[in-house]
Amino acid sequence: MSLLSHIRRRPTRPMPARKPAASNIKLHVVEENEPFTADDGKRIWASGYTVIDDTTGSFMSLADQHFDNPHCLLCHVAGVTHRPEALQDPRFAPGHGLLLRPEPTNPYDHNAVGIWDATGEVQLGFVPAEHSEQIAMDIRNGTQLVGLAMREFRHGESGPRLGIHVLIAPAGTVELVIDAED
Repeated sequence: MSLLSHIRRRPTRPMPARKPAASNIKLHVVEENEPFTADDGKRIWASGYTVIDDTTGSFMSLADQHFDNPHCLLCHVAGVTHRPEALQDPRFAPGHGLLLRPEPTNPYDHNAVGIWDATGEVQLGFVPAEHSEQIAMDIRNGTQLVGLAMREFRHGESGPRLGIHVLIAPAGTVELVIDAED
């Protein structure tokens, strides 16, 4: 099952009002593909979707995230350095759906939740430990949570992937509205 109810691009000219889709999380995003300088001075290339804060109009960082739906979370994928081949797999590019699988028998954390490609064939990593207990509990309590690859970070524009940010939310509940960057 997919996370997205649908993706739409915000029109550049006014359109007649239409009945909104049956989704309860509407996220405004911009597509980005630009470099930035990391804290250690290295040049990193970010591409994909960046969530826009509806109240301030600014980019929403992982630390500043807030969503009306308590099951919605934007986070990095933990443990990607242990799966370098998976990290480079095109199935984890921004816009691709992801599966979440609880791992109650994980020897390091019984609340571990694996992040897999949409087919369930390749594991990329895990929900970060600071969020895994809540995500695992939500899944155990019957909330069907899935993911969407939002942003990727690379060494240079076409270099190897260094990391990925994902959006986690209940299946079929998110509408991404792609705004044009000013």
